[in-house]
Amino acid sequence: MTDGLTTKERLMEAALATVREQGLIGTSARSIARTGDLNQALVFYHFGSVDELLIAAMNRANERRLARFAPQLEGVDDLGALVRLATDLHAGRDDPDHEAIAAITAGWSDEATAAQIMATLEPWDRLVADALARCLANSPFRALLPLDDLAHLVTALFLGIEIYGRLEPPERTEQLFTTLGGMAGMAEQLLGNLGGPADT
Repeated sequence: MTDGLTTKERLMEAALATVREQGLIGTSARSIARTGDLNQALVFYHFGSVDELLIAAMNRANERRLARFAPQLEGVDDLGALVRLATDLHAGRDDPDHEAIAAITAGWSDEATAAQIMATLEPWDRLVADALARCLANSPFRALLPLDDLAHLVTALFLGIEIYGRLEPPERTEQLFTTLGGMAGMAEQLLGNLGGPADT
């Protein structure tokens, strides 16, 4: 994990691993340093605080997820495919970053940190808004719907499922995605009956 990484990168990877293994409450300069086999003074030397390190680590993890899933999201043009991609994002058994992102996102309430975290998540809103625009391209509702607000709602919904998924049995989360898939199918059928994408 540390081969070829700079000290700052090692700290960010150690922070993500610590959050995954010990939760946000158990994450401190000492525990991060222990995970990364580093001196804890390096946390403050490179980042100034544990909070700043965690935000940087979340950015690093989010960039990896964007690089992996953005090309797929850019190809989504129906609601069912959007739900299936979200299901794949959640499944992520070979993607350990999603647990750390959910834990860090849910862990703060102060305004300054919340703004930094929201900036990290903003690219997902833009990608989802573009996907919704494609899904509704032939719908009479396209011009009436506030796509930016809808995209934010969709992103918040899926992030909420990620956070709940840390607390609930996996079967419950899988059921939620199954329900979402069914709802997407009904929505596509309705759009098709009104001259939407289902007729194309």
